[in-house]
Amino acid sequence: MENVTKYFDKIITYTLLIISGVFILILTVDLVYETFFRVVDRVQNIGAGYAPDRGKNVFILFFNVLLMMEVMETVRVFNKAHVVKIRIILLVCLIAISRKIFVMDVEKVEPIYEFALAALIVAVSTGYFLISKSDYFDRITGNKQGE
Repeated sequence: MENVTKYFDKIITYTLLIISGVFILILTVDLVYETFFRVVDRVQNIGAGYAPDRGKNVFILFFNVLLMMEVMETVRVFNKAHVVKIRIILLVCLIAISRKIFVMDVEKVEPIYEFALAALIVAVSTGYFLISKSDYFDRITGNKQGE
């Protein structure tokens, strides 16, 4: 029964990695397409001046690719060692929060939502800092407990 479970885990993991890879490829092609046509459109219509609203889609696509790559790395690490690396999870959270900030329309968002997002950033960043500090301390002292 244990062999069946391991085999099932492998099938699911490889399926997730393949789907993630295809999704990353599609997002990357879309990112290149958007970047190229946004630059061409911007130069033709408004010149080379700064227009932050024009690049918003490119940033969102970039963070989508980055987020998906980190999720794929999380699945890959879990498949190899069956260990959840909390630092990778927190990094994925920070990337997702950053993406949410880019997507958010600042003029239409309630202030309480912004405060909640700020609190979330502080909490996740503090967690990432503490985990990194703990890993650094474990490496210095030779303690294998953090692994």
